[in-house]
Amino acid sequence: MTGQKRVLIIDDEPDILVIMAFRLKKAGYDVVSARSARDGLRLLGQLGPDLILTDMNLPDMSVEGLCSAVRTDDRFRNLPIIVLSAGSEEFKKRVLAAGAQEFLTKPCEQEHLVAVLDALLGER
Repeated sequence: MTGQKRVLIIDDEPDILVIMAFRLKKAGYDVVSARSARDGLRLLGQLGPDLILTDMNLPDMSVEGLCSAVRTDDRFRNLPIIVLSAGSEEFKKRVLAAGAQEFLTKPCEQEHLVAVLDALLGER
């Protein structure tokens, strides 16, 4: 990598956060995590990650609301957002329309996830 890129993972399941952080750190990414959309938005403003990886089921905000909140901040208008969840094709369309770049279905193989991150961040 040409410099460690920071990924913000947002998921309310602690085990998922640990697993995803481990996988992405192993792939060379700097990882920060949040257990709610509001905490994620706070970290977004403080740390300025290069990409957001979020679950669709957040306890305090819809993923569409999260995407909208990110997109209304000029600093993050073009920040890549990946939604990782099991959802219908209709939901996938709604999430992409709300501003996410990718919708990946759980479970997602580590190699595929890293390839998508690398492509969005122009790595490797």
